[in-house]
Amino acid sequence: MMKNKPHESGNDAEVDMNPMLDVVFILLIFFIVTTTFVKAKGIEVNRPQSNPQNNQTSKNVQISIDKDNIIWMDNRQVDSERIAANIARIGADFSIQTIQINADFDSTHQTLVTVMDQVKLMGDYPIALTSQAI
Repeated sequence: MMKNKPHESGNDAEVDMNPMLDVVFILLIFFIVTTTFVKAKGIEVNRPQSNPQNNQTSKNVQISIDKDNIIWMDNRQVDSERIAANIARIGADFSIQTIQINADFDSTHQTLVTVMDQVKLMGDYPIALTSQAI
């Protein structure tokens, strides 16, 4: 009796991929090396020139709080809600360097914090705090 043998093919053909990968990498390197990179152009910005005639004089703003929590600004009484508006008025005419707040020993912290909050509403001005008997 004859045994059934699995049919063996005599052609065990395999495709070798290594040379093809070499060619692909060589082409990739070629295209990377020969590529020209375009530098993106920026937008031209027209900056204003400094004009020495428009330089504003600087001023230090003084705010005082007396023992009765009355707020004084430029030697006149000011309501706490109007501090920001007064600073804006001064800032329109002068360049504000610092804002000095003189608080009486007997004034409340709430009044001082309210004044500082109103100052910060108008910008990031440096604040100098002093405490004395007014």
